[in-house]
Amino acid sequence: MSRTDIDTLSAENMPWRCEPCGTTRRQSMRLESQATDGTLTIQDIMKVLNDIRTDQANFVKDLNTSYESLQEQLTANTEAINKQVEKVNGCMEKFEAVIEENLILKKKVEALEVRLEEAEQYSRRNTIEIHGLPFPQNKTETQEEVIELVKKVGEGLGTNIDESMIDACHRLSRRPMGDRPPPVVVKFVRRIDKDRVMEKRRQKREFSTRHMGLAMDTPVYLNEAMSPARRRLFALAREAKKTNNYQFLWSRNGKIFMRKKTGDSVVLVTCQDDLNKLK
Repeated sequence: MSRTDIDTLSAENMPWRCEPCGTTRRQSMRLESQATDGTLTIQDIMKVLNDIRTDQANFVKDLNTSYESLQEQLTANTEAINKQVEKVNGCMEKFEAVIEENLILKKKVEALEVRLEEAEQYSRRNTIEIHGLPFPQNKTETQEEVIELVKKVGEGLGTNIDESMIDACHRLSRRPMGDRPPPVVVKFVRRIDKDRVMEKRRQKREFSTRHMGLAMDTPVYLNEAMSPARRRLFALAREAKKTNNYQFLWSRNGKIFMRKKTGDSVVLVTCQDDLNKLK
């Protein structure tokens, strides 16, 4: 402004405003005019529209910003999930491989257990157990006395059992709560001698201490020696015999056989699954 303009404004006592302040003042005056007479001008409508447009633009801008942020987070989460899925898939592949390897090892262990059990049973191929032989109550039984009882068993069965045929002979320990005499285990030098004694026992329907020349009359049973696993299987077979109404159950050379009735086919029992299949 020139000096003359300043002097004129001062002399007339007129206010002066810069352009920004003048614009604000004009807008204020329009609002005051609306408040007084209730009329709207084109400028007022344009201002409202501009304000709405500005607000909408700001809203769209904020929305786009939020959307981009969410998109970035979603992308990051997707990548993280994909990595986790890859890890899970890798773990599942390893898990399936371990399961397959475990099944293979399980089959190998089962095969080894069968072989071990068969070897253990084979080591007893020349051995029998004699149940029902009298046992002295008041003194310790010597091995010579046990061998003499075994010889008497042979005499009662009508076959000779010589001491030279016996590789080992001893009586098992008495059970703590048992009242029966413990069985006598006899291992023959030759399998043929063991088979001959067992065949003589099968031919004799009833056999007791009376046939051995002893005063008492107690049943005497001769059984082939079995491994612990085969003995447990034979006990299960006895239960299955009662449950399924089978008439015959016997063992020969360490193998277990069953037959439901005379004329039926013979069932070879090698494991518990064979018993579960009985009808």
